[in-house]
Amino acid sequence: MNDAAAFLQQDLFPKNAMGDVTLMMEKGLSLMRDRYVDLSILMRPNIDATALRAMKIACPFSWDDVLSDLALSSMDTAYDRYCTWYDKKRENRVEGEELIARKRTAADSEIFHENEGSAMTTRSRMRTRPC
Repeated sequence: MNDAAAFLQQDLFPKNAMGDVTLMMEKGLSLMRDRYVDLSILMRPNIDATALRAMKIACPFSWDDVLSDLALSSMDTAYDRYCTWYDKKRENRVEGEELIARKRTAADSEIFHENEGSAMTTRSRMRTRPC
């Protein structure tokens, strides 16, 4: 189906030019309403559906609200991606520090204690950077 009257392309940002889309959506909703009225009359022929058929259908949302929600969603997505990247970077740094600590040999962890003149292990005093 390539009916040009059934397709529209409009801009939401930076200039809200969705008027034709809104009209097309309202037309579609009106057609749905008319089909509902026809079905109601078919089911109950004596029903008075004039008020329902006369009812004006309006777009149930504001394009400004849609644009605002899209902007907030994109910021939320960007922040979530940043947090994921940061956590992964932090995990890699901690894993790297643990690997370096495991590679240390006993000789690397001994210092000469000047007062007693003997070697003393400092493995229990290893400092790690705070996260």
